[in-house]
Amino acid sequence: MAHGANEQAVMRLVSTLLLQPHEKTTIMLAEELAKLPRGDYMWMNVLLLHVYQLLMQSTAAADTRPSTVERLVVVLEKALVISNIQAIQESHTQCFKLLQCLLTLLPAAATDDIVSRCGDHLTDESRLVVLHCLELLVTAPFPLPFLASSVPFAAFIVSVLLFTAQKDPNRTCRVHALRTLTATITSIDDADVLTQVFPGLMSALFMIVQGDYKLGSRLPTQAIRCLTTSMKLVVADSRCSSLVTSPVYSLAFLDPNISTPSTLSPTTIAPTSFADQSNGLVPRSPAWLRGTQTNLHTLITYVCSHQVHHSNAAIRQALASFCAELLEHCRLTLPSAFVPCYETLLALSQDPVAAVHAVAWSGLATIHANLSPSEQVLVHTNASAQCMAHLDALKLKCAAASLDLEREAVTTLQVCLGYVTSSQAKWVVDVRRVLKAWTRILAVDALDAQVLAYTSHNTKCKVAYYRKRFEHFRSDEAVAVALRVVRSFAATDDGHLLAYVDAIVAHVSDYPEDSLEWLIVLNQLVLGAAQVVDDDVPSPGMAQNEGLTVHVGAYLVDVVQQLPLWSSSYDESLSVVLEIVGSIAQALGVAFRPLLMHVLYPLVEQLGRPSPVVQQAALATLERIAFFCDSQSVSALLQANMDYVVDMLVSRLTQLDEYPHTPFVVQGLLRHGGSSVTSPPLPLLEEAVAGVIRSVDFHVATPQHALGLLRVMKVVVSNEPKQKPPAVETQDKPTTSSASGPRVTTFIQDMNALFQLPPPSDDHTALHPTGETAKSSTSDNGSSVHGAMPIEHDEHQDDAADTPPKGMAKLVEDIVLRSTYFTAAPDTATACLAWQVLTDALAAVRPQHLRPLVHRIWPQLAHRVGDSSHKPKHLAAVQCISAVAGLCGDFISDKFVESVWPTFQTHLAQHAVPAQSTAVVLDNVVTSSTTTTSSTSSLQRPTALTDQIHLHMLVCLERLCRATDAVAFLVPDMATAAQSFLASSAPPPLQEQAVALFQALIRLNADLIFPRVAYMASLPLPPPPSVHFPAYAPDALDRIPDRVPRPALFAQNARILVQQLLRPPATD
Repeated sequence: MAHGANEQAVMRLVSTLLLQPHEKTTIMLAEELAKLPRGDYMWMNVLLLHVYQLLMQSTAAADTRPSTVERLVVVLEKALVISNIQAIQESHTQCFKLLQCLLTLLPAAATDDIVSRCGDHLTDESRLVVLHCLELLVTAPFPLPFLASSVPFAAFIVSVLLFTAQKDPNRTCRVHALRTLTATITSIDDADVLTQVFPGLMSALFMIVQGDYKLGSRLPTQAIRCLTTSMKLVVADSRCSSLVTSPVYSLAFLDPNISTPSTLSPTTIAPTSFADQSNGLVPRSPAWLRGTQTNLHTLITYVCSHQVHHSNAAIRQALASFCAELLEHCRLTLPSAFVPCYETLLALSQDPVAAVHAVAWSGLATIHANLSPSEQVLVHTNASAQCMAHLDALKLKCAAASLDLEREAVTTLQVCLGYVTSSQAKWVVDVRRVLKAWTRILAVDALDAQVLAYTSHNTKCKVAYYRKRFEHFRSDEAVAVALRVVRSFAATDDGHLLAYVDAIVAHVSDYPEDSLEWLIVLNQLVLGAAQVVDDDVPSPGMAQNEGLTVHVGAYLVDVVQQLPLWSSSYDESLSVVLEIVGSIAQALGVAFRPLLMHVLYPLVEQLGRPSPVVQQAALATLERIAFFCDSQSVSALLQANMDYVVDMLVSRLTQLDEYPHTPFVVQGLLRHGGSSVTSPPLPLLEEAVAGVIRSVDFHVATPQHALGLLRVMKVVVSNEPKQKPPAVETQDKPTTSSASGPRVTTFIQDMNALFQLPPPSDDHTALHPTGETAKSSTSDNGSSVHGAMPIEHDEHQDDAADTPPKGMAKLVEDIVLRSTYFTAAPDTATACLAWQVLTDALAAVRPQHLRPLVHRIWPQLAHRVGDSSHKPKHLAAVQCISAVAGLCGDFISDKFVESVWPTFQTHLAQHAVPAQSTAVVLDNVVTSSTTTTSSTSSLQRPTALTDQIHLHMLVCLERLCRATDAVAFLVPDMATAAQSFLASSAPPPLQEQAVALFQALIRLNADLIFPRVAYMASLPLPPPPSVHFPAYAPDALDRIPDRVPRPALFAQNARILVQQLLRPPATD
């Protein structure tokens, strides 16, 4: 009922429009027509006729407003949408008149002022409505004969729509014009008629496709679709059957069961009346076909070569459909277009966009199914020649001046990949020619040692090699395509794999300096032979081989190990060699286990190489081997195969002249094979370390091996657990400066505790505390006793302390002794590394064995630290002495005072000049791994070597003062030596460390330090003696001004120390 009411309203409005046209009437009529459904209405022809008459009157009148025409066009569109369009199309006269009327409303290259004025004044929306009406009238499921009955009218429609598609300012109108043009050509569907407009149509569409290359995707996409339809209707094989002859081949000699058609069965088209040459039309003759083939070859080649690079996937998808249609329907008519179209489909079949490669793959499958056996033989036999031609051409372009070839190179390689993966014939290739092409195409610009490229083999296995930067491929997608093509060469045909391998190995052996690209190609060939193509895009008809066999893998391992790069300095090439070993393991899987005994030792050897590129490659390869050989980790892999690794290691440690990189094996085992800190130690590891120590004894006079052996020993001691330094009493306690007072009392208490003497007599009660006081005093001063007296034997000590060290503990002590050999080496790097090894090794020695060991090496240490002629060596020696002070400062106090303190005092006095006023930038100075709980742990380290030496001297003095009271008599000398570093002009790290040293001196003798720091702080002193300092002498200030010439420089740090001195003592 609702539609009936709307229809009655429409009929009333139509009657009103017939009587008196008005703008409001047309608006209301359009609104009511939009409410009606599609159907066959009796009044529709009347409405269409009247609207046609009104449009013709409006376009003919000079004073017609464009709005009137626009409203009439809208009414016509609404009427055509709901009408029975097939009935209108069957009425040829009515449809012809409507088309003619609508075409006059579009702008065209005409001289008629009225026509031009009407088309130019319509709005964009109105022109879209006109184009929609045209599309509705020409869209039909069958050809419209009246369109083909008049060549001039057909040409007029095509020209108007082409002009709109080319010149309309609105892009949507241009797209809609092309869609209408495609529908019009489909409705004409007459080869003779379309032949008359074919040259102009192809030229205009070609200009649209190429002209809108970067302006979007809809217009060139629609133009390519119109090209496809036009070519299929004009030059299809079935429509040129009288002009072309299908080639006939006999394959009976191959297989008698193969049926070969003797002739093609083209569709026969009856000649039309337009074939007569007397009417001036272009005849479809062999001459016409030859000219058309020449022109279309240029057009097709240009479109395929340019649009295949387009960044928009819709254009590439339309191009894939275009090529597939031509190959399917115009193979005989356009034989010269077969290769460009076929290669374009091959390239697009590798497209990363699923919609594009699906269309291309479907087109290739259809073509391969429709090709005759003889055509298939031609295609597959020429595949290798075509592929090599592309590789040679790309090689020449890459060898020329540096150009941006990435997009073109990727497309070319995609074509090659398509040939390789779709070919069903064995290729006969020139191995040297292929390798030279690939090594030029995959030229490496640099190996980026700052960026890691990760590869995930599984959720549990993710390895990383340093990224390779190629000259002609910058993006990851382009690199993946290039490498995929190399792999496909071996994935589809392994007959040439060993030939490739032999040629590459021969070149690398002769020219190791030019081996990087050759090794990259070899690595990809190995992965390809193992079917590791890493292809995200499925390839049609890919014939894969059976994979890499164990025998071939063993041969590859053998030839790779014979390369001269293992002992060379070409780190980038060596890293690729290591990657090849991992690829072989990936190819064989668990079948690689028998080859572990051949590859594991050289891989572990590379873990200790100084080059980070080689280290990372070796580690990543070991991770791949562990994963594909079904091991839990690299550590588990090494533990399971440690026996023959250690056997070879121990053997080669005695032949360092022939195998200079042998120490790197121990270094690699210790770093990545497990340690006593992070995981269970490797079996037979002690034997390996013992072999290193024996090698040190054997090569102690061979400087070229010293550095490598020291690096190994450093890794050994770094992996050992460090001993905690003894707890230091940091609580300040008041002392006196009287030598005959509290210090004598303390000494007597220490002797009583040490020798267990009977209680003192009453005469000494004042000097000897009793009861709990004596016990607490004994416990508080136990460390001072050990520092003052040599320790022979304590019968109450645990017997475990007398047990000689065993295992790794014994080896660490041996490393301490051996490292002292090299502290006097003339080479700076060797001597400094020896001091570092000694420092780390002492920190790993067990406490019960540390003091005898320090006593044994102390003469060498004291002698070396006294040589300040070479600053780096001197700094390393001072760092070691400072670490020893932190470990057993109470034990070395007497030795330090006797042999080291004079050197420190002289050096600090000579270099106690006013420091720079600016803060010093700090670097990574090698510090001892055993630090105390003092504030120096957070200090930055200055860069100047002299300042670093001063800093570690102050650290050493602070640790010594906190460890023992035996150096209390040096408090005045230490304060004088370190005083200059309290100045505000000194570097901040030295100021902070000097403050920490003075705090330690205050612990030893606050009475003596107080006058000095008070004078520096310019503070008034209380009359002597004071409450805090009962031993404060009356003449204490008389000696200070000579020692502190400019107190204002020290005021800031001195106030910090005074605040500590005046802090009330802690009460129990």
